[in-house]
This record gives sequence, C-alpha cells and structure tokens, in this order.
Amino acid sequence: MRFGEYHRVVALITLAGSLFAPAWALDPALARLATPDAAMVTGIQVSAIRDSSFGRFLLERMSASDSRFERVFRLTGFDPRRDLEEILIVADTLGDQGEAKGPAAALQGTGIVAAKGRFNEALWTELVANHGAVTAYQGHKLLGDGRSDTAAVFLDGIFVTGRSADVKKLIDKQGAPGNGAGALLTRIETLSASHHVWVLTNGSPSRFAGALPGASRNMRSALSGAVLQGITDVAFGMRFGDQVVIAGEATTRTAEDAKALADVARFFADMVKSNGTAPGGLTNLLLSLNLKPEGNQLRFSMSAPQRDIERLFDSGRALIRPVSLH
Repeated sequence: MRFGEYHRVVALITLAGSLFAPAWALDPALARLATPDAAMVTGIQVSAIRDSSFGRFLLERMSASDSRFERVFRLTGFDPRRDLEEILIVADTLGDQGEAKGPAAALQGTGIVAAKGRFNEALWTELVANHGAVTAYQGHKLLGDGRSDTAAVFLDGIFVTGRSADVKKLIDKQGAPGNGAGALLTRIETLSASHHVWVLTNGSPSRFAGALPGASRNMRSALSGAVLQGITDVAFGMRFGDQVVIAGEATTRTAEDAKALADVARFFADMVKSNGTAPGGLTNLLLSLNLKPEGNQLRFSMSAPQRDIERLFDSGRALIRPVSLH
C-alpha cells in the first residue's frame, strides 16, 4: 500500500462524517479535545443514522465512490460506512491567503480532526511503519509519512490527525489539569444533544473571509461587511428525519445588530428565491426560513422534506471536482 492511500483513509474519515449524522450528545472524550479559543468547532455523530432512509441514501452514494478506497478498507480493516461513530473537527485558526496563493492555501489553518470508531490500532501502526514513519512522543506513537508535517495519533482509542505541531500540542494538554473549556463544553453538550450535525463559531463569520479562495471575492466581501462584523458567535445544527431541520442562533453585539442581521438574511433569501436558478431543494428550504430577533440574538430555523435535501446533496456532488491525494 502506498502511503498516499493512508492519506485517502484520513480524507475519507472526514468525508464520511460529513455524510452521516445521528441523534445524541457527543462522547465526552471527544468533546474534551476542543480548545476554548477555537475559531470553529464542528461535531458529527455518525452511527445512528445508518438505519434511516437518509442514511441508506448516503450509503448508496458512497458505495459508488472511488474503488481504490475499497482496497484501503481491506488493508486497514476500517470501513467508515460501518465502523465510524463520531467526529469532532476543531479549527484553532483558518488559513489567511492572498490572491496569488490559490485555493489550497485556504485550507491551511491549524487544528485537528478526531474520529471515534472501531480502529485496529496495531494494524494501522504497522502499515504506517512499513510505508511512512512512526515516532515516539510523550509515550504516544505519532504516525506520519516522513515527508510532510501531518501526523496522526490514537488517544484512548480516538483517531486524531492534523499538523504535527497541533497534534503534539493536544497530547501535551492531555496531561494538564484542565484546558479551561468549561463554558465551551456546556455549549457543545447542548448542541450535540439536539442536532445530528452542529457547528459553533467563536467570533464573527467575517474572520473566515480570508480563508476563502480568491475566486470567491464576492463572498469574501460579503463576509467582511459591517453587519456580519457585529456577530460575536454563531451556533447552529441540522437534524435529520422525514423533515430535515436546520436551526440555530447568532449572538450580536447589540439588539440593533441582531435586527440588521435579520434584514440582511431576509434580503439574501428573497434574492435567491426570486433568482430562479437555485439548486433543487434550496428554494423550498428558504421558503420556510424563520428569523426571530430576541435582544442581541437572532434565532433562525428552516426545514424541508428529506427528498429536497437529497436533491441539494446531489447538486453539490455534481459541482465538486475529484481531489487527488498524494
């Protein structure tokens, strides 16, 4: 097995997490990997949805994916369609690229991806030792390719990957008395208890403008606008069922900021609805949009039948070009 295939497994773990999602609170061992100053935390609980109709829809799409992954599954004994349970993605910072650096630079932030599942640690370690590099750090085995600064480690059965410095920093924190993330853990628990997939941002979405590729200049400009700069954090999630529900809240500096944000959201939703070229399913989703300013918070929700979300998913897949991982 070429070590590039190990990279495909890592990529597929993340991909599978974005395709599946269940319905109970995130495992505390995963939640503790979040840092209190993270720019964004995303939780995806995988296992429960597999028996749902939406889960079957997604499994059919994954079964039709690159056959090269099948060989990796056999070699590692790990199939995310069967063995993946939960994922936590912690972005401490996001890439801040200029026009000349290209889209890849937008992904070069710092943070980790952690996955809970049924891993054969010994087999993974042996494969990496034969095709990459295994080094010791603070009593743990770091798995790497011997060329890049990417590393992976198993922490109490949880697979963690990221840049070597970020993985080492996380290991160092494991021995510390606490990471001061009490308030963050409380919010994570609340979000994960009521959503299958959830996102929590620390700060305004405008801080993510620099992480978008240059081709998204209009979006970067919108994210940098005064209204969005008034947001202090955003928390939202998605819950699957016959009706797929997306709901959350944005906290702003003042009540006036919350009202202005609601006005901007309505404007963009109306613009998309009247455009006539929105992807299948999106118009119905936006027609259900409910915005409710309450003090300095804007609560929002929208829902659509599962079939509309399936149409959106297929529309998105058609726009995504395959990425070669080496």
